[in-house]
Amino acid sequence: MNMIDPTSGDKASESRPAPVRTRKARSLGQIPALRPGRISAGVLSAAIVLALVCLGLTVLTRDGGAGRDSVTDSGWNYAGTPPISNKKLKFGITTHNGAGDADAVAQSVGEYPAMIQTYVDFSRSFDVANIRATIDHGAVPIVTWEPWLAGKGVNQPGFRLATIIDGSHDAYISSVADQLVAAGDPKLSIRLAHEMNGYWYPWSEQENSNQPGEYVRAWRHIVELFRATGLRNVNWIWSPNAPSGRTQDLAGLYPGSRYVGQVGLDAYNFGSRGSIKTWTPVDQLFGDGLDELARVAPGKPIIIAETASVESAGSDSKAEWIRDMVAYLDSWRSSKDGRIYGFLWFNYRKFEGPVNRTVDWRFNSTPADLQAMRDALRKRQ
Repeated sequence: MNMIDPTSGDKASESRPAPVRTRKARSLGQIPALRPGRISAGVLSAAIVLALVCLGLTVLTRDGGAGRDSVTDSGWNYAGTPPISNKKLKFGITTHNGAGDADAVAQSVGEYPAMIQTYVDFSRSFDVANIRATIDHGAVPIVTWEPWLAGKGVNQPGFRLATIIDGSHDAYISSVADQLVAAGDPKLSIRLAHEMNGYWYPWSEQENSNQPGEYVRAWRHIVELFRATGLRNVNWIWSPNAPSGRTQDLAGLYPGSRYVGQVGLDAYNFGSRGSIKTWTPVDQLFGDGLDELARVAPGKPIIIAETASVESAGSDSKAEWIRDMVAYLDSWRSSKDGRIYGFLWFNYRKFEGPVNRTVDWRFNSTPADLQAMRDALRKRQ
């Protein structure tokens, strides 16, 4: 998705974590002071038990801040994290703080996300601690790596595809690769320069004075730089946007099987845009894109790398859309020899240019939406 900063109006990736604020659960009251020498064993035991209960309840929290991707607004979170589900269609999450948000997600939906996605632009190194925390929980870390300066708009001459091809960014790219080498070559996925078939990022061949064929050359250049360092555990995800009227044909943008491990698809239900009704059923949203991915990249596993829906409007229901989405992807996976590995829900609340308003994409934006996600995940194969 084109990440838009609501304060500037520029398209920007989420590059700076917002502070997370929590408030403790309500106190159960003060334990009366006990005078020395007058404590019976029964009273002492009761006091200890009550103290432990109160201590245990300090982990009961509810988000009290206005975080853009808080998953705790719709329910309490308790100690004890549910595990990753063994269901075939994997559930993943895109959040502001990556693994830092995953426990709350798990408590909300009843399972730990199997994939956790974050964003990094070309001004920053990777968050190795977050990657490690994700791996330690048994999940797959996905870093969406964006070759631009977040928040500076589409026209960025310093990040034309030609500047990647000619080596202008080699020092930075190699430094990130060296960082991963120093971290022990962790197993992670990098979703590089996503939604390249659109027109809202500076790596699009339709924008920023880029030329046909340069996207593939830039992609291959980055992958080769990583391979030159000896890294062997990076899975490269090529992830276009769902095809629409102004998007490019995918065939000319695919880097080739040697340079791609998985393919992805980004697709959103934006609902109404002004006076135009565009509530999009899941089969219309995903169908053409999935079929095109299967043609362009035969045999490659597919993930839905970003998806979400706007809130309900009239007879249209976000909760029903969530249920339909999971059921549709589960059915498509079964009918295509299991090629869909899973999906990642875009759990943000943010300003969106296409509808000129702030959209709450989160799966727990209402109790009904949260329940729909829980039900849908439970019912999948």
